[in-house]
Amino acid sequence: MTAAALVLAAGGGSRFGGTKQLATVRGRPLLEHALAAVAAVSPRVVVLGHAADDIQAGVDLHGATPVLCPDWEDGQAASLRCGLATLAGADAVLVVLGDQPGLTPAAVDALLAADGDEDAVRATYGGEPGHPVLLRRPLLARAGELRGDAGFRDLLRDARVGSVEVGHLAQAHDVDTAGDLAFEDDFDGADLDLAVWVPHYLPQWSSRAQSAATYLVAGSELRLTIPPEQGIWCAGDHEPPLRVSGVQSGVFSRQQPFRDGQVVREAQPTQWGWTPEYGRLEVRARMALSPRSMASVWMIGLEDEPRRCGEICIFEIFGDALEPGSAALGCGIKNIRDPALTWEFDAPRLELDVADPHVYAADWQPGRVDFFVDDAHVKTVHQAPDYPLQMMVAVFDFPENAGPPDHVPLLAVDRVRGVPLRA
Repeated sequence: MTAAALVLAAGGGSRFGGTKQLATVRGRPLLEHALAAVAAVSPRVVVLGHAADDIQAGVDLHGATPVLCPDWEDGQAASLRCGLATLAGADAVLVVLGDQPGLTPAAVDALLAADGDEDAVRATYGGEPGHPVLLRRPLLARAGELRGDAGFRDLLRDARVGSVEVGHLAQAHDVDTAGDLAFEDDFDGADLDLAVWVPHYLPQWSSRAQSAATYLVAGSELRLTIPPEQGIWCAGDHEPPLRVSGVQSGVFSRQQPFRDGQVVREAQPTQWGWTPEYGRLEVRARMALSPRSMASVWMIGLEDEPRRCGEICIFEIFGDALEPGSAALGCGIKNIRDPALTWEFDAPRLELDVADPHVYAADWQPGRVDFFVDDAHVKTVHQAPDYPLQMMVAVFDFPENAGPPDHVPLLAVDRVRGVPLRA
């Protein structure tokens, strides 16, 4: 049996407010996720319409043949007819939505391997019908009947439709509006979402075992601590000595070297857990610090390209800069090695009791970042990284500094939220 894949990506994104195929999701264009999921299927086509030239220039099609649908504005049915006509020799066609970033090759394989003689096989997620849908020969012969924006719903209404559960293999959601790309983690689960968070601090420079965070997810909080027995991070290599418990929403093996000529000690699989590009970034957190500890949340480039290393520091608070009822709040831009940025970071003193939860936020726009605490404006910088960033959340202890050695620093985060810029 010849099985093909058809990715639908011709729409104008009117509800999204722009060309959603190019919206950044986990470090790459939205459309690219669906194309990567079907990259092992041959033949495969992607139907384009709106902004076709821009999409072809900005998206890795992973070997799919682009097909231009001149009637794309007539609705999804026109795109289906166009794509199915190109695949007329196939015995079955897997119809994939180009705005489903959670689709995986494993889910695609499960659908293509489905047994039975039904006219179609539909993916289900926890028993609920979703996409993709595998159309077999009896329905392919009726492709010319498709009309309007209903797509193949009418085609399936009287057909024999089987199902394959893929909820354990992929995520069902598609992206209709910019709000669908918003990210929120309120830490209400029993543990971290490891598809998003890596519970290690820059593990490539030591190992996952040596960089593991001490943390607990409880009481709707992520609680990062450093108990007295926790070891030194990168002992003998990093100066000054420090201990750290941190999580990060991405990882790339070459990112954030702390000295010249540094060699990766344990290569890490690249992970784009949550890596936004522009938007409102919020963290609600409380902390308990001694004079020898510090807590921070910052956004930083993964360095998948060397220049993509700049930082937006949402907050950096040292225990030795705390006073009753006030704190020196470090925030701003750190250029690191990005030649397009300059160092613009300081620590204004605010009336702030860091033992209580506060919302620390940054509005990140092209060429500008505004910083806030509890919606009160703190400062504005007129520069910004122009590439995806990952979030780093960490608490640090500096053993050489003065302070009680048995104190356990705490950074407790009860919400991380990211809202994309509206088009």
